[in-house]
Amino acid sequence: MALRRLFIFLIALAFILIASPRPQAQQTRPTPTSSTQESPRDDQDPIKVFTEEVRLPIVAFDDYGYFDPTLELNDVLVIEDGVQQEVRSIRHIPASVLFVLDVDSQITIGKRTETTRAIALRLLS
Repeated sequence: MALRRLFIFLIALAFILIASPRPQAQQTRPTPTSSTQESPRDDQDPIKVFTEEVRLPIVAFDDYGYFDPTLELNDVLVIEDGVQQEVRSIRHIPASVLFVLDVDSQITIGKRTETTRAIALRLLS
């Protein structure tokens, strides 16, 4: 019994010695002193970047909520920080649309292939 207690004590002591920090290996860092020199960043002027073109994604809808493809340059007004900006061009970009249609072989009476095709064509127009 005494041998077992001694073995457990030695294992616990070894674990404590391995897990404890070793102060002799640690180095103290010197505290930073305030320098009287100004850093070079303080002497520099702020960087100003002039941009010639900014792209704004805009979608136009008519009074009925449908997409309006007749958007023109004079129809767009851009105001930034209370200042009206000049609009130089408008580009019409096509949208990518994916339709997944369920035309399973076990179609019920109310769900026919012709009906599904007609609905898809109505959505596209």
